[in-house]
Amino acid sequence: MRPSILVRITVWLTPGSVYRFPIRVVTADGSVALDEGILESYNVKLGNTGKGESIAQASISNAGGSSYLLLSVKAGWPAEATEEQYSIKITKKGASKDSVSLKIDFKTGYKEADSSALDNLSEGDEVEVNNDAPVYTADQLAKIAKINRYRKSTFSGEGWTFTANINDMKAINMLYNNNPVKEILTKYEDNNFEFLTFPAGPKFNTAGEFVMDVSGIEQSYNGAFFVYRYLGGKLTAIPSAYSEDDSTLTFSTDTLGRFVITDKEIKDAVVIPDSETNSDSQNQNPNKNP
Repeated sequence: MRPSILVRITVWLTPGSVYRFPIRVVTADGSVALDEGILESYNVKLGNTGKGESIAQASISNAGGSSYLLLSVKAGWPAEATEEQYSIKITKKGASKDSVSLKIDFKTGYKEADSSALDNLSEGDEVEVNNDAPVYTADQLAKIAKINRYRKSTFSGEGWTFTANINDMKAINMLYNNNPVKEILTKYEDNNFEFLTFPAGPKFNTAGEFVMDVSGIEQSYNGAFFVYRYLGGKLTAIPSAYSEDDSTLTFSTDTLGRFVITDKEIKDAVVIPDSETNSDSQNQNPNKNP
Protein backbone atom coordinates (compact mmCIF):
# COMPACT_ATOMS: atom_id res chain seq x y z
CA MET A 1 0.00 0.00 0.00
CA ARG A 2 1.32 3.41 -0.98
CA PRO A 3 2.34 5.51 2.05
CA SER A 4 1.16 8.98 3.06
CA ILE A 5 -1.33 9.64 0.28
CA LEU A 6 -3.79 12.53 0.73
CA VAL A 7 -6.85 12.46 -1.50
CA ARG A 8 -9.83 14.86 -1.53
CA ILE A 9 -13.10 14.34 -3.36
CA THR A 10 -16.54 16.00 -3.16
CA VAL A 11 -19.87 14.15 -3.15
CA TRP A 12 -23.45 15.51 -3.12
CA LEU A 13 -25.93 13.72 -0.79
CA THR A 14 -29.73 14.01 -0.66
CA PRO A 15 -31.52 14.42 2.71
CA GLY A 16 -33.31 11.34 3.98
CA SER A 17 -31.07 8.98 2.01
CA VAL A 18 -28.58 6.30 3.01
CA TYR A 19 -25.37 5.86 1.03
CA ARG A 20 -22.81 3.07 0.93
CA PHE A 21 -19.48 3.85 -0.71
CA PRO A 22 -17.01 1.02 -1.35
CA ILE A 23 -13.50 1.69 -0.02
CA ARG A 24 -10.63 0.79 -2.32
CA VAL A 25 -6.89 1.15 -1.81
CA VAL A 26 -3.87 1.11 -4.08
CA THR A 27 -1.42 -1.71 -3.47
CA ALA A 28 1.37 -3.31 -5.47
CA ASP A 29 -1.36 -5.26 -7.24
CA GLY A 30 -3.22 -2.09 -8.27
CA SER A 31 -6.59 -0.77 -7.00
CA VAL A 32 -8.28 -3.36 -4.79
CA ALA A 33 -11.14 -3.47 -2.32
CA LEU A 34 -10.29 -2.87 1.32
CA ASP A 35 -10.99 -6.44 2.40
CA GLU A 36 -10.48 -8.62 5.44
CA GLY A 37 -7.05 -9.69 4.22
CA ILE A 38 -5.74 -6.10 4.24
CA LEU A 39 -7.41 -5.38 7.58
CA GLU A 40 -5.34 -8.14 9.17
CA SER A 41 -2.35 -5.80 8.84
CA TYR A 42 -4.01 -2.35 8.86
CA ASN A 43 -6.32 -0.31 11.10
CA VAL A 44 -9.06 1.92 9.64
CA LYS A 45 -10.32 5.01 11.42
CA LEU A 46 -13.23 7.29 10.43
CA GLY A 47 -13.28 10.88 11.67
CA ASN A 48 -15.67 13.82 11.36
CA THR A 49 -13.45 16.74 10.33
CA GLY A 50 -16.25 19.10 9.24
CA LYS A 51 -18.60 21.46 11.05
CA GLY A 52 -21.95 20.47 9.56
CA GLU A 53 -24.64 18.55 11.43
CA SER A 54 -26.67 17.06 8.60
CA ILE A 55 -25.28 13.51 8.80
CA ALA A 56 -27.33 11.32 11.13
CA GLN A 57 -24.91 8.40 11.17
CA ALA A 58 -21.48 7.65 9.71
CA SER A 59 -19.62 4.37 10.03
CA ILE A 60 -17.40 1.89 8.26
CA SER A 61 -19.18 -1.39 7.68
CA ASN A 62 -18.16 -4.75 6.26
CA ALA A 63 -20.22 -6.72 3.77
CA GLY A 64 -19.17 -9.62 1.64
CA GLY A 65 -15.65 -9.33 2.94
CA SER A 66 -15.20 -5.71 1.73
CA SER A 67 -15.34 -2.40 3.63
CA TYR A 68 -17.79 0.42 2.95
CA LEU A 69 -18.32 3.96 4.16
CA LEU A 70 -21.94 4.07 5.34
CA LEU A 71 -23.62 7.49 5.57
CA SER A 72 -27.17 8.27 6.65
CA VAL A 73 -28.33 11.83 5.91
CA LYS A 74 -30.87 13.53 8.15
CA ALA A 75 -34.30 13.93 6.56
CA GLY A 76 -35.54 17.37 5.61
CA TRP A 77 -36.05 19.76 2.71
CA PRO A 78 -33.57 22.59 3.18
CA ALA A 79 -33.21 25.47 0.74
CA GLU A 80 -29.49 25.71 1.43
CA ALA A 81 -26.74 23.11 1.19
CA THR A 82 -24.67 21.99 4.20
CA GLU A 83 -20.97 21.26 3.84
CA GLU A 84 -19.68 18.14 5.58
CA GLN A 85 -16.24 16.56 5.72
CA TYR A 86 -15.08 13.14 6.89
CA SER A 87 -11.64 11.56 6.90
CA ILE A 88 -10.61 7.93 6.52
CA LYS A 89 -7.19 7.02 7.82
CA ILE A 90 -5.58 3.65 7.17
CA THR A 91 -2.55 2.84 9.33
CA LYS A 92 -0.34 -0.23 9.33
CA LYS A 93 -0.58 -1.94 12.67
CA GLY A 94 2.35 -0.95 14.85
CA ALA A 95 3.24 2.08 12.68
CA SER A 96 3.09 5.66 13.91
CA LYS A 97 2.22 7.32 10.58
CA ASP A 98 -0.86 6.92 8.42
CA SER A 99 -0.37 4.89 5.28
CA VAL A 100 -3.35 6.52 3.55
CA SER A 101 -5.32 9.64 4.50
CA LEU A 102 -8.51 10.33 2.58
CA LYS A 103 -10.66 13.43 3.10
CA ILE A 104 -14.12 13.47 1.58
CA ASP A 105 -16.08 16.71 1.24
CA PHE A 106 -19.83 16.21 1.16
CA LYS A 107 -22.64 18.59 0.35
CA THR A 108 -26.05 17.62 1.71
CA GLY A 109 -29.27 19.17 0.52
CA TYR A 110 -30.86 19.86 -2.84
CA LYS A 111 -29.16 21.37 -5.87
CA GLU A 112 -29.81 24.90 -7.07
CA ALA A 113 -31.78 25.50 -10.25
CA ASP A 114 -29.76 25.95 -13.43
CA SER A 115 -28.90 29.65 -13.64
CA SER A 116 -28.22 29.39 -17.37
CA ALA A 117 -31.87 28.39 -17.93
CA LEU A 118 -32.96 31.51 -16.07
CA ASP A 119 -30.76 33.62 -18.35
CA ASN A 120 -32.97 32.63 -21.28
CA LEU A 121 -36.23 33.71 -19.63
CA SER A 122 -38.34 36.54 -21.00
CA GLU A 123 -41.08 38.44 -19.23
CA GLY A 124 -44.08 36.18 -18.69
CA ASP A 125 -42.21 32.91 -19.28
CA GLU A 126 -42.87 30.05 -16.90
CA VAL A 127 -40.02 28.92 -14.66
CA GLU A 128 -39.96 25.14 -15.06
CA VAL A 129 -39.24 23.37 -11.77
CA ASN A 130 -36.84 20.43 -12.01
CA ASN A 131 -36.93 18.03 -9.06
CA ASP A 132 -33.27 17.23 -9.65
CA ALA A 133 -32.41 20.87 -8.84
CA PRO A 134 -35.45 22.42 -7.11
CA VAL A 135 -33.79 25.15 -5.02
CA TYR A 136 -34.04 28.80 -6.07
CA THR A 137 -31.62 31.09 -4.26
CA ALA A 138 -32.50 34.61 -3.19
CA ASP A 139 -30.36 35.95 -6.04
CA GLN A 140 -32.11 33.72 -8.58
CA LEU A 141 -35.55 34.81 -7.31
CA ALA A 142 -34.48 38.45 -7.55
CA LYS A 143 -33.38 37.80 -11.13
CA ILE A 144 -36.71 36.19 -12.04
CA ALA A 145 -38.61 39.06 -10.38
CA LYS A 146 -36.60 41.64 -12.34
CA ILE A 147 -37.28 39.85 -15.64
CA ASN A 148 -40.99 40.08 -14.84
CA ARG A 149 -40.63 43.76 -13.92
CA TYR A 150 -41.37 42.92 -10.29
CA ARG A 151 -44.84 41.72 -11.10
CA LYS A 152 -46.00 38.17 -10.45
CA SER A 153 -43.87 35.27 -11.68
CA THR A 154 -45.04 31.79 -12.65
CA PHE A 155 -43.47 28.46 -11.67
CA SER A 156 -44.60 25.29 -13.41
CA GLY A 157 -44.30 21.56 -12.92
CA GLU A 158 -45.95 18.45 -14.29
CA GLY A 159 -49.64 19.33 -14.41
CA TRP A 160 -49.52 22.57 -12.40
CA THR A 161 -48.56 26.24 -12.38
CA PHE A 162 -48.23 28.69 -9.50
CA THR A 163 -48.20 32.45 -10.05
CA ALA A 164 -47.17 34.74 -7.20
CA ASN A 165 -45.10 37.76 -6.22
CA ILE A 166 -41.52 36.75 -5.33
CA ASN A 167 -40.01 40.17 -4.63
CA ASP A 168 -37.42 40.21 -1.81
CA MET A 169 -37.88 36.54 -0.99
CA LYS A 170 -35.29 34.26 0.57
CA ALA A 171 -34.28 30.94 -0.98
CA ILE A 172 -37.05 28.37 -1.53
CA ASN A 173 -37.14 24.65 -2.24
CA MET A 174 -39.81 23.83 -4.85
CA LEU A 175 -39.42 20.03 -4.69
CA TYR A 176 -42.77 18.31 -5.35
CA ASN A 177 -44.27 14.84 -5.66
CA ASN A 178 -47.56 12.99 -6.10
CA ASN A 179 -47.08 10.46 -3.34
CA PRO A 180 -50.36 9.08 -1.94
CA VAL A 181 -51.24 9.37 1.75
CA LYS A 182 -52.05 5.91 3.07
CA GLU A 183 -54.10 7.15 6.04
CA ILE A 184 -56.38 9.21 3.81
CA LEU A 185 -56.92 6.41 1.30
CA THR A 186 -57.71 3.99 4.12
CA LYS A 187 -60.23 6.23 5.89
CA TYR A 188 -62.15 7.52 2.86
CA GLU A 189 -62.49 4.39 0.75
CA ASP A 190 -65.43 5.72 -1.31
CA ASN A 191 -63.56 8.80 -2.57
CA ASN A 192 -61.28 9.23 -5.53
CA PHE A 193 -58.05 11.06 -4.66
CA GLU A 194 -55.15 12.90 -6.26
CA PHE A 195 -52.21 14.19 -4.22
CA LEU A 196 -49.71 16.97 -4.86
CA THR A 197 -47.15 17.69 -2.16
CA PHE A 198 -44.46 20.33 -1.75
CA PRO A 199 -42.64 18.85 1.28
CA ALA A 200 -40.48 21.93 1.93
CA GLY A 201 -43.62 24.05 2.36
CA PRO A 202 -42.34 27.20 0.58
CA LYS A 203 -44.17 30.32 1.76
CA PHE A 204 -44.68 33.37 -0.42
CA ASN A 205 -45.15 37.04 0.48
CA THR A 206 -48.74 37.13 -0.72
CA ALA A 207 -51.32 34.63 -1.90
CA GLY A 208 -50.79 33.36 -5.42
CA GLU A 209 -52.88 31.49 -7.96
CA PHE A 210 -52.40 27.74 -8.16
CA VAL A 211 -53.72 26.04 -11.30
CA MET A 212 -53.92 22.27 -11.77
CA ASP A 213 -54.54 20.38 -14.98
CA VAL A 214 -57.42 17.94 -14.26
CA SER A 215 -58.04 16.81 -17.83
CA GLY A 216 -57.01 13.28 -16.96
CA ILE A 217 -59.47 12.86 -14.09
CA GLU A 218 -62.43 15.18 -14.76
CA GLN A 219 -64.47 12.42 -16.36
CA SER A 220 -64.04 9.99 -13.46
CA TYR A 221 -64.70 12.86 -11.02
CA ASN A 222 -67.89 13.90 -12.92
CA GLY A 223 -66.72 17.50 -12.76
CA ALA A 224 -66.91 17.55 -8.94
CA PHE A 225 -63.72 18.71 -7.23
CA PHE A 226 -62.90 19.43 -3.61
CA VAL A 227 -59.46 20.67 -2.54
CA TYR A 228 -57.98 20.23 0.95
CA ARG A 229 -54.73 21.01 2.66
CA TYR A 230 -53.45 18.11 4.78
CA LEU A 231 -51.49 19.20 7.84
CA GLY A 232 -51.20 17.88 11.38
CA GLY A 233 -53.46 14.92 10.69
CA LYS A 234 -56.36 17.13 9.56
CA LEU A 235 -57.86 18.18 6.24
CA THR A 236 -58.73 21.85 5.75
CA ALA A 237 -60.96 22.82 2.83
CA ILE A 238 -59.58 25.29 0.28
CA PRO A 239 -62.07 27.15 -1.94
CA SER A 240 -61.45 26.26 -5.58
CA ALA A 241 -62.91 26.82 -9.03
CA TYR A 242 -63.21 24.19 -11.75
CA SER A 243 -63.20 25.29 -15.39
CA GLU A 244 -64.74 22.81 -17.78
CA ASP A 245 -63.57 24.90 -20.75
CA ASP A 246 -59.84 24.38 -20.13
CA SER A 247 -60.00 21.45 -17.67
CA THR A 248 -58.30 23.25 -14.81
CA LEU A 249 -58.78 23.57 -11.08
CA THR A 250 -57.76 26.90 -9.55
CA PHE A 251 -57.31 27.98 -5.94
CA SER A 252 -55.46 30.65 -3.98
CA THR A 253 -52.68 30.05 -1.43
CA ASP A 254 -49.58 31.71 -0.02
CA THR A 255 -48.00 28.41 1.07
CA LEU A 256 -47.31 25.32 -1.00
CA GLY A 257 -47.86 22.23 1.10
CA ARG A 258 -49.68 18.92 0.86
CA PHE A 259 -52.75 19.30 -1.33
CA VAL A 260 -55.46 16.66 -1.56
CA ILE A 261 -58.00 16.65 -4.41
CA THR A 262 -61.08 14.47 -4.18
CA ASP A 263 -64.49 14.02 -5.83
CA LYS A 264 -66.64 14.10 -2.69
CA GLU A 265 -66.85 16.56 0.18
CA ILE A 266 -65.20 15.34 3.37
CA LYS A 267 -67.12 16.20 6.54
CA ASP A 268 -65.06 14.21 9.04
CA ALA A 269 -61.80 16.01 8.34
CA VAL A 270 -59.75 14.47 11.17
CA VAL A 271 -57.59 11.78 9.59
CA ILE A 272 -55.29 11.11 12.54
CA PRO A 273 -56.33 11.96 16.16
CA ASP A 274 -54.34 14.64 18.00
CA SER A 275 -52.78 12.12 20.37
CA GLU A 276 -51.30 10.17 17.47
CA THR A 277 -50.04 13.24 15.57
CA ASN A 278 -48.42 14.58 18.75
CA SER A 279 -46.70 11.24 19.30
CA ASP A 280 -45.46 11.23 15.72
CA SER A 281 -44.12 14.77 15.94
CA GLN A 282 -42.12 13.88 19.04
CA ASN A 283 -40.43 11.07 17.13
CA GLN A 284 -39.60 13.18 14.08
CA ASN A 285 -36.14 14.51 13.44
CA PRO A 286 -36.10 18.14 14.71
CA ASN A 287 -34.43 19.24 11.45
CA LYS A 288 -37.22 17.76 9.37
CA ASN A 289 -39.77 20.22 8.04
CA PRO A 290 -43.20 18.85 9.10
